[in-house]
Amino acid sequence: MAGIRDGPALYIVANLARPLRALSPEEVENLVVESVQQTRADGNLPPFKVAPLPQLRELACNMARKDSLKVLPVNPYSKYIFSPSQIHHLAFTAGDPRNLPASVKNVGGDPKLNSVSVGVCFASSTTYPDGTYWVAMMLYRTQVQVR
Repeated sequence: MAGIRDGPALYIVANLARPLRALSPEEVENLVVESVQQTRADGNLPPFKVAPLPQLRELACNMARKDSLKVLPVNPYSKYIFSPSQIHHLAFTAGDPRNLPASVKNVGGDPKLNSVSVGVCFASSTTYPDGTYWVAMMLYRTQVQVR
């Protein structure tokens, strides 16, 4: 935080994203999920099932390394016995991961979707030299397969 006095005026500047850096990736991912769940609640929709996909965190870190949101999506079939359909892959950066972009809110309000997976990586890049949260998210519909 910094302050500068200019005559009777006092200007204060603070980087409010820094306190979130102390959180673990899991805690930040939970913040993102809570925000998506709030979007569901605001639309009177049932909450998403949360399915951990560790590959999404690696995908988010790859986005940071490439300094690009353009990456190949992960395969959700690799760990779980379900058949996802209507998959929406979303990628974005955020100084505060609790503030979701409109694209996530729009897709998150789709009543046909019932599951969410999130991966987050805090990293700096050429575009974000002070660092930002790189977020990889999947919103989808799951249907359990009977074997």
